[in-house]
Amino acid sequence: MNVMITGVTGFAGSYLAEYLVKKPGVKVFGLKRWNSPMQDIKQIEDKINLINFDLGDPHSIYRAVNEIKPDKIFHLAAQSYVPMSFRAPIDTLRANVFGTVSILEAVLESGCNPVIHVCTSSEVYGQVEEKDLPINEDTPFRPQSPYGVSKVAEDLIAYQYHVTYGLKIVRSRSFTHTGPRSKQVFVAPSFAKQIADIEAGIKKDNTIYVGNLDSVRTFLDIRDMVEAYWLLTEKGIPGEAYNIAGTHTCKVGEMLNTLLSMTDVKLKSGIYFIAEVGKSCNGNLDYCLKILRECKKSGVNAVRFHHFFLEESVHPSVLKKTSQTERAWSLQLKLPFIDEILFNEMDYRTILEYCRELGLDFIATPWDLKSFELFKKIGITDFKVHSMNAMNIPLISAILENSHKLYLSTGGMTEKQVEILCRNLRLSEYNVVLMHAVCAYPAPESTINMRALNILKKYSKSVGYSSNDLNKSSVLSACALGADVIEKHVHLYDDQLGLHKSSVNVKSIGEMIRNINEIKTIIGKEIKYESRGEMVNQEILSKSIVLKKDVKQGKILEESDVTLQLPVKEVNAKQWFDVIGKEVTSNLQKGDYLHSCDILNSKLEEAKKDSSLSTNLNERVFIPGKIGVVARFKDIDEMIKNRNIDYVEIHYAASDLKKEDECKDYDLDLVVHLPEYSDGKLLDLCSYDEEFRLFSVSVINSVMEKARNLKRHFKKCTGDVKFIVHPGTMTYPHFLEDPSRQYELFEDSLRRMDTSGLEVLVENMVTYPWFIDGGWVPKQGVSNTFLSAIDMYNFCKKLNLGMCLDLCHAKLYTNYTGESFLEYMKIVKPVVKHIHYSDCLGLDGEGLQVGEGDMDWEDVCRVFSDFQFGWTPEIWNGHHDNGEKFYEAHRRLNDKFKQYRTKALSSCKDFKGDA
Repeated sequence: MNVMITGVTGFAGSYLAEYLVKKPGVKVFGLKRWNSPMQDIKQIEDKINLINFDLGDPHSIYRAVNEIKPDKIFHLAAQSYVPMSFRAPIDTLRANVFGTVSILEAVLESGCNPVIHVCTSSEVYGQVEEKDLPINEDTPFRPQSPYGVSKVAEDLIAYQYHVTYGLKIVRSRSFTHTGPRSKQVFVAPSFAKQIADIEAGIKKDNTIYVGNLDSVRTFLDIRDMVEAYWLLTEKGIPGEAYNIAGTHTCKVGEMLNTLLSMTDVKLKSGIYFIAEVGKSCNGNLDYCLKILRECKKSGVNAVRFHHFFLEESVHPSVLKKTSQTERAWSLQLKLPFIDEILFNEMDYRTILEYCRELGLDFIATPWDLKSFELFKKIGITDFKVHSMNAMNIPLISAILENSHKLYLSTGGMTEKQVEILCRNLRLSEYNVVLMHAVCAYPAPESTINMRALNILKKYSKSVGYSSNDLNKSSVLSACALGADVIEKHVHLYDDQLGLHKSSVNVKSIGEMIRNINEIKTIIGKEIKYESRGEMVNQEILSKSIVLKKDVKQGKILEESDVTLQLPVKEVNAKQWFDVIGKEVTSNLQKGDYLHSCDILNSKLEEAKKDSSLSTNLNERVFIPGKIGVVARFKDIDEMIKNRNIDYVEIHYAASDLKKEDECKDYDLDLVVHLPEYSDGKLLDLCSYDEEFRLFSVSVINSVMEKARNLKRHFKKCTGDVKFIVHPGTMTYPHFLEDPSRQYELFEDSLRRMDTSGLEVLVENMVTYPWFIDGGWVPKQGVSNTFLSAIDMYNFCKKLNLGMCLDLCHAKLYTNYTGESFLEYMKIVKPVVKHIHYSDCLGLDGEGLQVGEGDMDWEDVCRVFSDFQFGWTPEIWNGHHDNGEKFYEAHRRLNDKFKQYRTKALSSCKDFKGDA
């Protein structure tokens, strides 16, 4: 039996091929694009027959069908990524609809009569109305994306070819499936990869980035899915459609919790905020449901309710109306909760179900074992024990053995008592959050003592603060000291009776949570580095080392020989200790700026002894492709003197725009970068201000003309001049509410430009760019678009443009989103024609020297080991000191590639040895 699989190298296709090669008598023919990645079928590549084809090329499909004469066809090839379909709807329809028609037409023309499985998607159903649940094959189509529309068309085309021509077609509508090899753009592998990277120490910020955790999915293992495909071709009725899905539905958040339960790593997804709402409800269910909605709007993660049985928690003698029990200061004992109205079991079930609908966690505080059994009965898994019950050992023991998580308040306890409790109950072996609290209502500032959080960290991986105060600063100080959880009593109406003494209005919680998140961002990472904004100020206010007197060659440079003066230009004040006490290599004159080449640099001399860094600074031995440096017209000669490079990248500045270019002839290639400013304004080819956008277009058009005229001065520039364009996209200080028009505006801007003789390369933007306002004050804005790998790839493919990949921008973006930097590079690589590189840190720390940030250089080398185009270093102030920082970057990048290739060669030798 000949079986043909389209899209054999894809996720489902590779698993189906694995399944079929094990079946006796089945000969598998796999159709793939010529450049499809092969890693998913490497293990079976010698067991299948591979044929190149393209869904957009009907002739390649006809040839394949006529050659194979298949008995069965599994049509899996498609453009299947929903977000991409919004950026490339025409390409999506062409691949998914026209491609399917081409396959069916090829079958008709071939004369063979195979069973054909056409794989569509649950996306055809789109937004399902409640009256149509549960979903079945007769549920109306309401697609919500171009991908969904394409799958509806594919589904109906397949049905029509069955009815009209009698083709034996069965259709599957596949719901969410997952498993090993699933791409990280999908939810389950994205979460799994982030967790694995944290476990391995690759991802330094223990934060899981998520989307809509309330989305309900049904997950099916891919291996079960492909078996269902086979069974459809064996037992399915031609012309019919079949839903294929798992049997269990869950929210995405529940799936994430399942993954988190499998790791011991302490993960952070921001501050976890608990709102204690039970007391303010006082048994009123309608009030409760309303405050739950307000909690959700405010950004609360969980709500807490308490319950008690008086006969379990209070001695009978105290419950007697005639009780005269006295306590401190001879006051008669009055139980503050004695008249409180509690919910019953049915109410709690209603509340729990509503919490699930809203995406809120339900946390229960039982005061006694009977209350615990009540909560346990209705399915509560997370519990809180309040401070006054913290030594209720029977209750805590029962919770530990029968729950997912325990929040344990420690108000009124000394460190010794906390230590005894943790040791005797072995709390470190359980999922316990120790909560700092003060048992005074409301707690005055003098008693809060937030540094107690540091004490609790000795005994628990996770700590929090249960706020019994009314001080707005307390929760912020708790966050600053490392609290993972914050809890507050909240209410709806300020004039309610019987509220907790430290309760706050739920409407104030939203601002509190925003302030908390702001504090977490401000706290940042435990690393000291120079931000881009500081670099800009350094450019304005830092000083260079300048000769105060003539100094002869061979002299040891002393402090008395030099001074510090504005502006920063060559060797700067930060390098003072690198030059003082070192030998001078040439005669220096008073007033000269000191250059690094003027000083005998032992470190550099040692580096040059390495064969890969020879005395002519041969930075290119292991770097694939070409290398160059950024230059301005005035410093080209100094930048290239005695250097072995392929090109210069001319960065136009605002001052270059209104004068003629003065340029000598060079035996080099040329790259041109547009100016970022004109007339004191940051240019923006995506601006919603139409007048300013057209002004930006006119400026860039004039620079394009300059670039065409400049070409004649560079002998090795034989083709179109590479011209790098920033889309712009920046706003200050906030993101645009709807940035989607920026893509259309940039496309329109490009159409208005004369790009003849130029190879336009679109550069990816950085999430948090710095810019200079009219008063030379650095400010930080935000980029709205041209950030993600998918968006960059789709835009470049749509307009047939190349991309200038700024590795630093890409890494900072993935730091911001939590996406895989490796996957980012893999996605954009097919359109990358030029690379800017530097190291980086955090969310905005760009322009660092190679090796001084958290750039994944091994991944860079892995992806671009066969790169054929240019590498330009963009180290901050790299043009100073005759470009020494640029060339140091090339040397370090060269060393990274050397290390990578040495490691790869060693692995290859080990593999051969094992064989």
